[in-house]
Amino acid sequence: MEFNDRSATYWLGISIHYAKSINAYRYNESPDQSERIYLKRLWWCCVLRDRVLALALRQAPLISPEAFDVSDRGFVFGDFAHEVGSSRVYEAPVKKAMIQVAIVLCDLGIILNDIPLEPHSTTGRKKSQLRPDQIKALVSKLDNWYQNTYVEFRTASLSAGAHDSIILFSNVVYTYYYAAKALLYNYILLSTVSCDDGISPNHDRTRLEGQENLSHCVRGITENLTELDNAGLVKYLPITFISFAATPFVWDLLQAQMLNYDDRAQGLKRNLKAHLDVMGGFSDLYENADSTVKCVKHIVEHVRTKESLPQRKDFAQEHPQTGLNSQTQSQDGGVITWRDFVIDDPQRYLRIVLTVEYSLAHGHCPSEADFPRPLRMPQPGIDTPGWEALGSSVDTNLFNEVFDDIIISYSDPDA
Repeated sequence: MEFNDRSATYWLGISIHYAKSINAYRYNESPDQSERIYLKRLWWCCVLRDRVLALALRQAPLISPEAFDVSDRGFVFGDFAHEVGSSRVYEAPVKKAMIQVAIVLCDLGIILNDIPLEPHSTTGRKKSQLRPDQIKALVSKLDNWYQNTYVEFRTASLSAGAHDSIILFSNVVYTYYYAAKALLYNYILLSTVSCDDGISPNHDRTRLEGQENLSHCVRGITENLTELDNAGLVKYLPITFISFAATPFVWDLLQAQMLNYDDRAQGLKRNLKAHLDVMGGFSDLYENADSTVKCVKHIVEHVRTKESLPQRKDFAQEHPQTGLNSQTQSQDGGVITWRDFVIDDPQRYLRIVLTVEYSLAHGHCPSEADFPRPLRMPQPGIDTPGWEALGSSVDTNLFNEVFDDIIISYSDPDA
C-alpha cells in the first residue's frame, strides 16, 4: 500500500459513472419530487466527495469544474426536512445541526470548484495557474464562508455537552477550509518566483504574509485534529484525513528541528504528541497510515540534509534591502522562526515549501529539475562551493525525542 493510496479515486469514479447513468446530475429535470430529492442527494454526495478527495490527494477532480453547474447552491434544509423528528439515530436538534453540516459543506464545495486542486506547476508551465487577484478573491470567499458559518455552526460544537457527531463533523469541515486556504497560500508563495525576475525583493512582504497565513492554516488543522483526538473521535475520520494530517505533521517536525526546550517548544511538543496519537489511531484503521508516516519521515530527513534548516548564527537581524526585522530574540543562538527564514533566506524557504507540497502530492521528494529555475541549486561537483555544507546535522533535543519515537514505532522491518 503506497502513500496517498488512489483506490478511493477508483471507487469514486465508479460511483460517478453509475450516478450519471441514471441522470442524477439532471435531478432538477425529474418530475417526481421524491425522486428529485434522492437524485440530488446522490449527485451532490459524488460532487462533495470528489472535491474533498481532490483537495486531500492534490489532484484534479474527476467531475471537471467546467461540467459542474453551480447555479444550484446545493443542499437546502427542505431537502432533509422530512427526516427531522423521524431519525432513529439523531434527536431533532442534533439532526438539524447535521443538516447544517451538509449545507455549509456544499457552500464550501462550490468555492473549491474554482480552486485548481492539483499541485502548483513547478517548472513554470501554465497549468491551471491563478493570477494574484484571483487568489485574493478566493481567499476572501473562503473567509466569508468561515465568518458566515462560524456563529451558527462552529459555536455549537464548542459548547458544553455538544453531541459527538457535531464535534466530529464541524472539525472535519473546518479542516477542509484550512487545507484549501493553505493550498492558496502555497500558490501565493510560489507565485513570487518568476523565471524573468527570479526571487525579487519586491515580493518580500507578499512572501512574509503568505508564510504567516500558511502557518495559521497549519495550526488550524493541528487544533482540529487535537480536539478530535482529545474527544476520542479520530477513529471515525475517513481515510482522506491521513493526507490532511500529514501536512501539519511535516511542518511541526521541521519546526522542532529549529527549537530547543523553551515556552514555544512546550506547545509544539503537545502538537507532536497529538500527531503521533492521530497517526497511531489511523494505523489501526487504514493500511496506508504507516506508509504516510514513513513518507513524512523521509520528507523531513530530505529537508534536513538537502535544504538545511538554519541556526541563529546564519542570519542578520535586519534585511539589508527591505528593512524587515528578524524579531525573534535568542539566548542560545539556535532558536529561529519561519518569519526569520523568509526574510533572510527566501530561496531556501521557498524550496522547503515546494519540497513539502511536491512530496505530499507525489509521494517522493523533488529533484532539482522539479524546481522552478530561480530556485534550483548548483549540482554537486559543478562549480558548487559550499554545496555539501548546506545540509544540517544539528538536531535539537525536542526533534530527537519525537523523531526517535517515529523511528521506533514505524521502523521498516525490511530495511
